[in-house]
Amino acid sequence: SSGNLVEELEGGAYADVFISASSGKMNDAEEKDLVDPTTRFDLYDNDLVVVAKAGSGIEVGSLEDIVSGGYSLAVGDDSVPAGNYAAQSLYTIGAYDNESGKGGSYVGITPTTASKVGDVAQYVSSGEVDLGIVFLTDTYRYDGVEVVYTIPADAHEAIIYPAAVCAVSENAEAAAEFLDWCANDPAAEEIWQKWGLA
Repeated sequence: SSGNLVEELEGGAYADVFISASSGKMNDAEEKDLVDPTTRFDLYDNDLVVVAKAGSGIEVGSLEDIVSGGYSLAVGDDSVPAGNYAAQSLYTIGAYDNESGKGGSYVGITPTTASKVGDVAQYVSSGEVDLGIVFLTDTYRYDGVEVVYTIPADAHEAIIYPAAVCAVSENAEAAAEFLDWCANDPAAEEIWQKWGLA
């Protein structure tokens, strides 16, 4: 997760570029002087989706269906950006009690929580739970799950992936050029779109 990456950078791991799944985790990296703030920009955005095990036949038409349908659910915990966005979304239907998506409690549901969004996908693909809330991009990385509902963008904060050159980079100029390519080259855009990023 992005939080784990910040911890690794803080612990001395070397990287030239950091791309975070949330602005908050990039803020953490910036506050800890792990990235060069002058190079920071928003690279792309993502969608939040509800997934079920491939072939399950489960249909979800709204967030309310998750709660009222009696489904078991997996979400990321407080340390996982996807978990924060999931909690924000559930707040809009009264199933979480803190609008920020952090530090609150679930209401009327008891989801299985995970410290990695990949674990959420695994719980779903294995049949351990019926549904999971993950990023759209995760559905390209993990087999055995299918999207059954895309959560409306206004149900959560914008899912922005900021990027920056790491403060310890020994290749800062090349790293900045790479990020520029990622953001502006049509070939890069084609790759991002192939994997669900806009």
